[in-house]
Amino acid sequence: MRIASGLRALALVSAVALAACGGGGGGGTGGTGGSPAAVASTGVFLDAPVINIGYKTDSQNGNTDGGGRFDYLPGESIVFHIGDLEFPPVLAKEVVTPADMGNRSGDPMIVNISRLLHSLDADLDPSNGLQIPERAKQIAVQLDFDQRIEVFEVIPEVLDLVWNAGQDIPQSQLVSPDWALSNLNDNLLAEGEADDRDGDGLSDPLDQFPDDPDEFWDWDEDGVGDNGDDFPIDPTETTDSDGDGVGDNTDVYPDDQTRNGQPPILYSLTIPNLVVGVPANLEVSYFSEFPSAEVSVLTTIITAPVGSSLEGYSVSGSGLTVTPDVEGAYAFRVEVQDDNGGVYAIFKGVATNTDPVASIAMPVGANVANEVTVDGTGSSDPDGHSIEFDWHLLSRPANSNATLTDPAVAAFTFTPDVGGDYRFELTVTDAFGAEDVTVATLEVSGYALERVAYRVVDAEYPGSGEGVREHLGDDLLPHRSLGTGGDILAVLVEEAVFG
Repeated sequence: MRIASGLRALALVSAVALAACGGGGGGGTGGTGGSPAAVASTGVFLDAPVINIGYKTDSQNGNTDGGGRFDYLPGESIVFHIGDLEFPPVLAKEVVTPADMGNRSGDPMIVNISRLLHSLDADLDPSNGLQIPERAKQIAVQLDFDQRIEVFEVIPEVLDLVWNAGQDIPQSQLVSPDWALSNLNDNLLAEGEADDRDGDGLSDPLDQFPDDPDEFWDWDEDGVGDNGDDFPIDPTETTDSDGDGVGDNTDVYPDDQTRNGQPPILYSLTIPNLVVGVPANLEVSYFSEFPSAEVSVLTTIITAPVGSSLEGYSVSGSGLTVTPDVEGAYAFRVEVQDDNGGVYAIFKGVATNTDPVASIAMPVGANVANEVTVDGTGSSDPDGHSIEFDWHLLSRPANSNATLTDPAVAAFTFTPDVGGDYRFELTVTDAFGAEDVTVATLEVSGYALERVAYRVVDAEYPGSGEGVREHLGDDLLPHRSLGTGGDILAVLVEEAVFG
């Protein structure tokens, strides 16, 4: 974007008005003394116009106004500041920009200053100027702008300032270098504050190669522009003659794409979800300029949980199968070697063992002397492990002599001998020690049911003259009810004779 041209004319008009009125632009105050006061000039601090930033010269001080204007006397230096944060001093003039604060063309310090000003803008809209919030002045501390761009942007004090400066929308990081440079560059060219000698579109103060139309920036500052640098963020490398991804300074064979003389590269050890007792397939990923048959890959379990037998276990080859035997963390050391050298790394995985689930199935109620099935076969293990059963009769009615004959079976039959509650406990344990416990209660009636043979001889049913069988039909059950001692309490069907 571009700020409208005319800032220099505006500054001249302000200077004339200042001389006529005796006042100062930008809320500044002049010095005092017995000699006639010199006529102050008015300048503009421009990235976009920087508003409400503090400034001071030997004779003037204050805050820039809504047009980014400040007062100064010709020949003075000026220091802009945000609270305790002072920017590099520069010569005061009609238009001052961050580009004036650099030590050379394309100085990263220029980018750092511009990025910070844009990031502190109250509404993050440079088209209406860069408004510095009052909150920023309260919390700002001194910063060192003379840093590489990627270093300055992660300084904790920088991040703390842009996050807590009081903008309409807090910022978690600085605006991008491209954003800041684009806005500053447009305004420098629009205001005639900079030339572009090589015609590449980037003004000379921002161009690290102002006379080379093919280059703009040297990110790693190795003297080779990014466009011509095969390794633009590596200051130790500039050229890769054979195109194998290894710079000539490091490549033992800079003209042989198939070889570079470097040790293998170990990328990763793929570790799936580890489950105790379940085989897991692990895979080593690496790069070597040699065929796999000439590369040695060795994986060793260097630490394992207490009780594991796998510590020290080694397997050769890029693929291996491991069966964890104890729940917990395992550390794998992977070493890859070829004729150029070796490399190793350590990877970690955690084996889990999910508890089994115990389940008891049996009737809701039962009767004395009647056989009941108590069933634990519904128990299971989520990991697919085998499980063992352990039954206990936790409690029984008084006077009962009931016992369990085989507590290790999955299901059994049980015959209660006394009415009351029988509480069963089932513990299921998997092959690796994980267990689950459940309890169930069997309620037993004090009466036993015994089937008896009967025969309806004949009967007289008053009022109908019909037989008993026709009246009672299939609802008549052939049984009698016995007490715990076996005495007959009632007979449901009696012999009778027609009258």
